[in-house]
Amino acid sequence: MRAIQATRFGILFLTSLGLTLAGCPGISGGGGGGGGADGDPLAALNSGILLPGQGQTLDNPATDESIDVTGETGGIMPLYPGGTVTVTIPFFAPDANVIGAGIRFGDSGPVQVVPIDGAIGVSEGTLTFDFQVPANICDNLSSICHDIRCYEFAVTDAGMVSAANINQVALACGNCDEPSCQSLLTDCEGECINPEDCANGETCVDGNCVGEGDLRFTMRWSAETDVDLHVMTPAGNEIYYSNTTADGGTLDHDDTSGGPGSVENVFFVDPLAGTYEFWALNYGGSSAPVPYTMEAATPNGTLLSEGETLPAESVDGTHYTISFSP
Repeated sequence: MRAIQATRFGILFLTSLGLTLAGCPGISGGGGGGGGADGDPLAALNSGILLPGQGQTLDNPATDESIDVTGETGGIMPLYPGGTVTVTIPFFAPDANVIGAGIRFGDSGPVQVVPIDGAIGVSEGTLTFDFQVPANICDNLSSICHDIRCYEFAVTDAGMVSAANINQVALACGNCDEPSCQSLLTDCEGECINPEDCANGETCVDGNCVGEGDLRFTMRWSAETDVDLHVMTPAGNEIYYSNTTADGGTLDHDDTSGGPGSVENVFFVDPLAGTYEFWALNYGGSSAPVPYTMEAATPNGTLLSEGETLPAESVDGTHYTISFSP
C-alpha cells in the first residue's frame, strides 16, 4: 500500500473569461462516454471531451464573414482514449471582436465554446487550448479507428462564429493490428493504441509505448517545439535530457521536435521514498504559447494530472510535487 500526497506550486493557466462558465463537461449519461446505445462516435466526442474553462454552447450560430481562421491541416490527427490534444487556430478579425474558440465534431449540432482572454480586443492572434479525450470514450463504440471531421471556429462577443477550419481526426478505438487503424494512422505500426499493444512493463500514452515502472512522470504536448521534462528525485538528483538516469529512474522518451502525440516520460523501478519535484521547460522556445499536460502515476492509478500553458520563451512551467511511500 502506498501513501501518496500531491501538491502544486504556481498558477494554473485557465482561459476563463468572456462567457458565462458552465464548467468542464462530464461524460454523457447512459453511454459511459462511448456514445450511448447507438454507439455514435460523433455524439461520444461532442458530449465527452473535457475542455478548459468551457463556456456556453452555441446552437446554430450565425457566421461572421469578416473573420478569417486557419489551423493545423495536413495528415490525420489521432485521438487516443485518455489522450490530450492541442488545438491551435490563428485568426484575423478586423473588428477585434473575437473572445474565444469553438469546436464541434461533425458538420451539425452545437458549437462548444472555450473563452480565451488573450483574444479579447485584438485583431490578429492565435486561439490555443487543450482538450482531453476521456479514457472510456470508446465504450459502446466499434473497435476500429473512426474517421471524423473536427470543425474549429473563432467565436465573437455577439455569439457568432467564423467560417470553420476543418481537420480530419481518427478516434482510435481499435488496436494497431486493426486494418481501419492502419489505413488512417500511418505511424501505428510499432506504436500503440491500448496498453495491451505494448511490452510488459510499458503502458500506452498518446500512441507511444512508455515505461511504467512503479512510478511514472509523463508530459504531453502537440506544438512543434522542443519541450523538456525534468524530474528531481528525493535524493536531489535531476533527471532530464542531459542526465537520463538516476536513483532507479530513466528518461525513456526524449522528443526534440514536438508535433501531435509528443511525449516525454520518466519512469522508476523501485523508486525512493520521499518528495519528487517535476516540471516542464520550453527548451526550444516557440512562436506562440505551448499548452501541455503533466501526469504522475503508478500502476494503481493517477496521482496528479494538470494542464497549463508555457510562455513562448524558454522558461520553466509550474513546479509540481508528489510524496511517495512504498
